[in-house]
Amino acid sequence: MEQSLLKTQLLELIRSDADVRAEVERLLLNSAVMQEIRALREDMNRRFEEVDRRFEAIDRRFEAMIAELRSVKDSVSALGSRWGIQTETAVREFAQRYIASEFGVRAERWRHKDSELDIVIGNGKHHLIEITSWCDEKTVRRFVASIATYEQETGRKADRKIVVTAHATGPAWRLAQEEGIEVFSG
Repeated sequence: MEQSLLKTQLLELIRSDADVRAEVERLLLNSAVMQEIRALREDMNRRFEEVDRRFEAIDRRFEAMIAELRSVKDSVSALGSRWGIQTETAVREFAQRYIASEFGVRAERWRHKDSELDIVIGNGKHHLIEITSWCDEKTVRRFVASIATYEQETGRKADRKIVVTAHATGPAWRLAQEEGIEVFSG
């Protein structure tokens, strides 16, 4: 019975006292707002989880695409490298067979430790040649070092220093010019 009496008195107080009524309305409103906020947060969490799943799927697809592109790049690089080696060999064969036989000169390959040069010798002149599909500064520096080794080991001075290449970078051209090296490029 006490509960019933309390309930009746509370309802009467809410009806008769504007301040109490405002406070009860504020409490109820806050409770409803909180429920709405909770519902929105749960909805947002579900949506973020879905977005996360989508991004994870996209990440997996990008990783697969990147792996495939790397594979293609490796294949193209290997093909380019083989093509470069075959071209170098063809130019070297041309020098050794045709130039040597037609012009009465000797064409040979000279090796000493880490140095390697293609040489055309005729009329007492030594033409040192680097045949490469790609020429950068590193290639020129290696060629310069090989020339120095050749001159030191043979006691013969290079009469001409030549790079034959499909492509030479700008810095390679400048360095070759500084070193007195002629560059023949396509």
